[in-house]
Formats: sequence, C-alpha cells, structure tokens
Amino acid sequence: MTYADIDKSANDGAPIECYKIFSLFGEFFYTNNNEEIMFNGDVYEPLNISHSKIITSSALDDINTVDINIPAQSPLAILYCFLKSPDDVTVQIFRIHRSDDLSVSFKSEWIGIAIGSGVGDDIATIKTGSILQAKLNGSSGNILYQRVCNHDLYDARCKVDKNAFKILATVTKVQGTRITLNSDGTSDNTLQDGTITNDRTGEVRSITTNVNNVITVTLGFIDIEKDDTVTIYHGCNHVRLGDCKQKFNNVVNYGGMDFIPTVNPFVELSKQNQAQITEKTKVEAGNTQPIPFHWEGV
Repeated sequence: MTYADIDKSANDGAPIECYKIFSLFGEFFYTNNNEEIMFNGDVYEPLNISHSKIITSSALDDINTVDINIPAQSPLAILYCFLKSPDDVTVQIFRIHRSDDLSVSFKSEWIGIAIGSGVGDDIATIKTGSILQAKLNGSSGNILYQRVCNHDLYDARCKVDKNAFKILATVTKVQGTRITLNSDGTSDNTLQDGTITNDRTGEVRSITTNVNNVITVTLGFIDIEKDDTVTIYHGCNHVRLGDCKQKFNNVVNYGGMDFIPTVNPFVELSKQNQAQITEKTKVEAGNTQPIPFHWEGV
C-alpha cells in the first residue's frame, strides 16, 4: 500500500508525528510516539503534543493556521508562551505510520511560523501560520508606516547594546505575579515591557511594573524560589521622544515615522490651513520649534 492509502485506512493507519521547532533560543524535537525516534540525525523526545486540523490549500484569502498544543510546563512553553513579545519560532511537522520505515519514510506535513500563543489550565498553545501563504500575501516584511518604532529592542537595526541595560538580582520573596528582589537596579516604573529570566530554570516573563524592588510580571513563574538569581533587561515603549530618547539616547536609529500627516493630503485645503496643520503635526510629534512651512504651488 502507498503512504496515501495507509493514511486513509482505518485499519492500517497508525500515524506518528514528529515536531521540529527552532527559534533564536534553541531547537526542540518532540514526538507524540511513546518512545523517542531518530530521524535525519535528530532525536525526537516523547511529549504529550498535538495539533489542530491541517489545511494545506493556499487558495484561501486568510492565512491557514495550525495550533500546536503542548504541556504548559514543557521547556518550549516556558520559554515561549509566557512572553508578551516572544522570539520568532518555526514549526515543522513530519508524519509517518508505524508500518513504514521510521528512519526514512517521514512526510513533511506542515511548516509554519508562530503568530501567537496562549496558556489555559495545563495546556499551552502556539498558533502557527503557513509560511508559504505569509510570503505570498506579502507578510514577510515587517516595516510598517507608523509612528511607533518598527525595530525590536536590541536588534541589528535598533543597535542598542543589550548588555548595557542588563540587571542581575536575587529573589527575596515570591507572591504569584509579584517578585520581590534584593534590588531591581533602577528607579520605579522604568522596567515596563522588559523581561526577567530565572537563571536556574530559563523561564522568561514580561514585566508590567516595578515599584520598590517588587517586579510584577504578566503571568507567574512555574518554578521560582527565594534566593534564585534573575537577569533583567529594560524594555522600550517604542516612542521617539519617550524611551528611545530618554532611556536609550538612540533617536538616530529610531524606526518610526513621527511626522505622518494627521489629515488626508488629498483633501482640498487653503494654503494657510495646510501650513498650520503641517506645523501643528511637527509640534505634536515633539518638535517644540516648528520648522517654517514653505509652500510650493502646483
């Protein structure tokens, strides 16, 4: 029987799936089989992992998505699913049947990029979207015409040195989402949108506030104890005259467009009104000394 015949057969079909997940913070190899599997030189470890229905057609207007469900306490979930702005993750799913040669017969079933995540009870879900459709729909670019900065903090375009905004501290008390430290190394309410990592477990959380050495995170750590050491990195509000200037002194690398007009430029306006609106836009964007408006007639 061919693979397609076995896949459709209620009697002969016994599917096994392998999940190859790679990201900036590491690679993970999982299988829903009850024993580990060696495939293409990689060892896939057993895990309670599953996915939603896969639709492979690319003719749909919307990007096809597949949800990957994993235990909330698995290493992948701990590193990815509890962050406000997680790193890029790519998921590839391979499928085979027990009657086939497990070393050579796997078929690629899905390749997707993570577009979101969530945690409910003991299950974490990573939502992935079709890579092919994302590229066909022009979604691969990430520079948008917007006022806030397009760059990820500390990336190659932002150019801020991450180590210059790194803080090491020790946990003195844990109360749910509130983590008390010996010192958060900065003033109150300056770590919002930053991250805190438990150095012992690798768990990462996004920071919402910090007051009097108490850091509040978006979701409580699965495993954190008194005397654990943590690493903290400052966050950024992606506003040119906000954190970009005040905290990082990095306006020269700002990736937003502060001077986007607040009115439709195709609306018929008098020369005087256009001049006033242009100056008002510059002032609202933070330029306290309006640039003189020069009208070029058409």
